[in-house]
Amino acid sequence: MLIRPLRWAAATVVGAYALLALAVGADRGDTAGAGMPFAIPSALRVNAQLGDLRTAVGRGDSGAAVAYGRESVALVPLDPRRLGLYATALTRKGEGEKAYEVFLTAGKMGWRDPITQYFWMQTAMGLNDGAVAALRLDGMLRTWPSFTTQADLTAPFEVNQQFGDALIARIKLQPEWARDYVASTRLLEGTRLADRLDLLHRLAASGTKVGCAQIAQVVEPMARNGLVNEAYGLWRDHCDDKPAGLLMDGNFEAYNPDYEETVPFRWRVPASGDLNVEDQREKAGGKLLAMRNVSPIPMVAASQIAMVRSGDYRISWLAKDEDGKPSHAIAPQLWCSDANEIVPSNVTALPGGRWQADLRVADECKAWILQFTLQPTPKPVIFGSVSLTKPSAQ
Repeated sequence: MLIRPLRWAAATVVGAYALLALAVGADRGDTAGAGMPFAIPSALRVNAQLGDLRTAVGRGDSGAAVAYGRESVALVPLDPRRLGLYATALTRKGEGEKAYEVFLTAGKMGWRDPITQYFWMQTAMGLNDGAVAALRLDGMLRTWPSFTTQADLTAPFEVNQQFGDALIARIKLQPEWARDYVASTRLLEGTRLADRLDLLHRLAASGTKVGCAQIAQVVEPMARNGLVNEAYGLWRDHCDDKPAGLLMDGNFEAYNPDYEETVPFRWRVPASGDLNVEDQREKAGGKLLAMRNVSPIPMVAASQIAMVRSGDYRISWLAKDEDGKPSHAIAPQLWCSDANEIVPSNVTALPGGRWQADLRVADECKAWILQFTLQPTPKPVIFGSVSLTKPSAQ
């Protein structure tokens, strides 16, 4: 028998109904409220009655809401909005079995009423049916993508493995609301953020990546707020930039000369009139940058967050002049806003214009920035092919 689980669902969703009812309160024509009495023409009373019903539900007046609901449904018996609000009022008044019957009727009338879909989503959860629960959530979010920010809707899927897998299956179908769902991650914190990140990691592991542009909306604010490790993991999961040890995109494949990069795990090359840059595509893939500093002082020509902590590291890069000779005009260092700058030691020129050096990190820092500083140069320096590793990992 299903009556007991369905009664349980009706009892558990009461608090969220008012939230959803108010969230959809801007329907066209529903401008009348309970404060507008007898002067409304009968032709307009249909919409006014819906406004009265919504207002009564929103303020928690169960008796008035049931009365308005009964009258409103009598006027328009096949409107799922009215049925959903009426069932809400019945539930609040303790008439759970009657509310269930009304929700059952509303559920047969399409997917556009969020209150009805929320009821059946919660009912499915009470029956441990993740697939149906996710289907109902999908129906809500396709109509109301902004609901992705409501914890009452999405959190149960992020804390339960079965429900989470069902939600991942819906996201794989690429609904429009998936973009809003991913983007809303930047609004979360604490355990809610941790639960969402876990689901996004599992989404990527299942073979579905949301892509660099979309995940950038999340990792940028996360990194700014000091969640560098979490942001880096998310970037590696969902963006196809190739890692170069403890850096990303060491061969500058993603470098775009048309704008200054803001993603912390891509190379930021300043858009400055003092820095002339031309990119040269390599046959083997990636790009080299021909860089010239025309200012009278050194300047940071390329930078990126480096995933380093205390320990020893090995950095290598390509820097040569136009004749192919090694150039020491550009050199790396690690910079942190709350620690001492780290300059490399054991700098060694290698064949082909390559260089390598050692970096020893002794201080803790929320976000070490690897910077390449370019000296004033009369001619371009060919730069690229950067890698940062721990010596034991080479």
